Amino acid sequence: MIRTTPADAAALNRFAKDAARGAGDYLPFISQFPPPSHEQLRKRDGPRGEPFRLP
Repeated sequence: MIRTTPADAAALNRFAKDAARGAGDYLPFISQFPPPSHEQLRKRDGPRGEPFRLP
């Protein structure tokens, strides 16, 4: 889990509409944020719950 502050949440909310404008805008939007460290990625929980199965 990556810890966030109320300011982080407010920034994401402000930019959410801009990010949703189109697929071509997604990469520039997401590149504003620093990438998680390898340590943060290693600590992530894996998938949970029952596997999804199509009927």
